[in-house]
Amino acid sequence: MSFFIPKKQILYAPMLGSLGGGSVRGFGRGASQDDLNIANVFSVETYTGGVNGRTITNGIDLQQNGGMIWAKNRGNTNYHALVDSVRGGGNALIPHLSDAQRTGRNYISSFNSDGYTAGSEGDFSGGSGTDSMVNWVFRQAPNFFQVLSYVGDGTGDRAFSHNVGTLGMVLLKDIDNADSRIDWTVYHRELTIAQSNNLILNSTATLGNGNNVNSSVGPVRFDNVAGEITIRGEYNTSGVDYVAYIFAHNSVGQGLGASNEQVIKCGSYVGNGFHGGQGGNTITLGFEPQFLMLKRSSNYTGSDAPDWWMIDAERGWQQVSPGDVDYLRANEAFPEELRDRVVRTSTGFRVEAAYPPWNESGAEYIYMAIAAA
Repeated sequence: MSFFIPKKQILYAPMLGSLGGGSVRGFGRGASQDDLNIANVFSVETYTGGVNGRTITNGIDLQQNGGMIWAKNRGNTNYHALVDSVRGGGNALIPHLSDAQRTGRNYISSFNSDGYTAGSEGDFSGGSGTDSMVNWVFRQAPNFFQVLSYVGDGTGDRAFSHNVGTLGMVLLKDIDNADSRIDWTVYHRELTIAQSNNLILNSTATLGNGNNVNSSVGPVRFDNVAGEITIRGEYNTSGVDYVAYIFAHNSVGQGLGASNEQVIKCGSYVGNGFHGGQGGNTITLGFEPQFLMLKRSSNYTGSDAPDWWMIDAERGWQQVSPGDVDYLRANEAFPEELRDRVVRTSTGFRVEAAYPPWNESGAEYIYMAIAAA
């Protein structure tokens, strides 16, 4: 077991404890990291609601390694809910709202050595027995994902160690809304105006339209220092509690386990305006994906909002045209909706619709993709 000591005297927190003085999670005492593959660190769980205390057994060790579970009711406007092992199973953040975390609830009863047990809160139990639920499960693992929690100390820019290899995407939130910046801010390695720019998870805002937070000073800086992330001073207000979800971008030689399997990519593409068939906009990942988050990043003034789209194979992401997919939106509580047309391939995905939020000619888009097991 190895731990990564953050700078500025950040202390470790218990797995299910409070933020205390701030923490960067270690990766626990689970199976050898050499044995890791995508099935050990990520899963998509779907189930019908109406069961309190439902245990999900998926072989992912959240007890020793920790992680984050993102839940959404597929059929109605119930809120998204993000629960992680650092803040504890009774606390949830809402990705489509700027609200402070909701506390004192029973979202996750336990993080287990082979999965987790959902609590009685409707955002996870599903409430009605007919509600259809989805959970996206991210386990902490080197070169994949890490939860960073810290308390601001007001010292300006602040550097922390991490173990995800190349930074891909970071979701950052003031969890108590004690700061003046209460929106979710998003760093992505492919933001094309400048890497110091950021987007807003709880908004359709794009870069260059004046609506993004701190368009010239983003929440995260990556200074090409291996294993280090720098949070800008604007997100280091003294006494304020923050959480950051850090996703990797696997490059050659930076993957999971001894085989260096590349399982997560945070990339970008430019729309070609093509609609229909095999001539669509083809994005090569080097693996078949099972999960995709997609967002238009360049300026947009049309009527179809550039949402944060989320699709996965468990809910029907197809490998055939026309490729209609059940989408959810990270920035909205809307129910699932069928849209065309993004197709999975054995090496990536193909966008076959000229729909402006994901393939307008000349427009810029970012994504995070996770490999199939």
